[in-house]
Amino acid sequence: ALMGAEHTTLDTIRAVCKEQACHDSNNFSATLKREKTLFVHSGSLHITLSPAGRERAASLANQLNAGN
Repeated sequence: ALMGAEHTTLDTIRAVCKEQACHDSNNFSATLKREKTLFVHSGSLHITLSPAGRERAASLANQLNAGN
């Protein structure tokens, strides 16, 4: 979202998680379902951040940029 993309694929999210060594294959889907207020996912292979997800992403980016 911060790079201007409206949506991404679940495969892209999974790949980034693996690159960052935070992918949990047993709980990947469960985590997305638990955080369903942050995403819009209609069963397709694409996922979009909800307004709440955009706020959370911006907050996390700010924290990372501040070094927290």
